[in-house]
Amino acid sequence: MPRRSTVRRHAVLLPTATVRQLEALAKSHNASLSQTAARLVETGLEAELRQRNHYLGLIDELASSDDARRRKKIKEELARLTFEG
Repeated sequence: MPRRSTVRRHAVLLPTATVRQLEALAKSHNASLSQTAARLVETGLEAELRQRNHYLGLIDELASSDDARRRKKIKEELARLTFEG
């Protein structure tokens, strides 16, 4: 039987413009503000993890690549990810 996830209440201060966007999104999805905020946070965390894994994968590929052209491309991609966010 899968474990039931627990939830915790946490207050967060957001800029007014962000709250308005969040309210509009919640209304369009027929969901509560809390549900919508939680979904967006989870989505953001998943995206952050994917980006980190991509970055670490590039580092591994750079370390194992013998092709000079490929290494240059990887270095450019790593620089872009590092300095452009």
